[in-house]
Amino acid sequence: ILLNLIGNAINFTRDGDIYLTVTGELVNNEKINLTLSIEDTGIGIPESEHTTIFEAFKQSKSFISNEQSGTGLGLSISKRLVEVMGGNISLESKVDVGSKFTINLPDIEIASDDTQTSEKNFDNLQFQIKDKSMDHIVTVPVNISYQAGNEIQEEMISRFGQKWKIVKSSYVVNHIIIFGEELLEFAKAKNDRNLINVCESLLFYSNNFDIENINKLMDSLGNIFNRSYLNS
Repeated sequence: ILLNLIGNAINFTRDGDIYLTVTGELVNNEKINLTLSIEDTGIGIPESEHTTIFEAFKQSKSFISNEQSGTGLGLSISKRLVEVMGGNISLESKVDVGSKFTINLPDIEIASDDTQTSEKNFDNLQFQIKDKSMDHIVTVPVNISYQAGNEIQEEMISRFGQKWKIVKSSYVVNHIIIFGEELLEFAKAKNDRNLINVCESLLFYSNNFDIENINKLMDSLGNIFNRSYLNS
């Protein structure tokens, strides 16, 4: 959630500041109400779009350039994840002043020294997200390679190698989705079934914000783009 919101703030703030604020209100010895806010001094969002901006495939159309545009899924995914955790997300924004997204998460359990309990709670949260939003579970294909001099790999390195490097370093989910869609078109044009599976899995897990599997798939693609990209 924070990767998405902070990534957006960076994307739409050419000059000024970005603030991340975290506060907690103690409910009892076991729980707190947690509030997180991401505030920027960027281009802002018109008031007429404050509600629709959280809908899937919706973006502010008034001020976004082609370089800033994405799929319009980031805020929708963030809102869904916040709601799965029993919270809510709100927006305050003025054009040419900036935007502030506030996340309220009630009754968050305070971490204990019991590692097994913490891991169990996290597993339950992952299950809730998948159970609510996924129709099926995709097996992550991480072993994909080409023989040296393969024409498909050479064309992929030429067309997508630098894009992969930028997307991997920035780690904004919207950008990963755009990259995955472009690479999927390439894979289908080449009728490369293994690459198609990788791209479809990448899009699936990006849309469901599954960080662990996104990492596996991006590293798998890094092997294709030549290990020099991983070390540069």
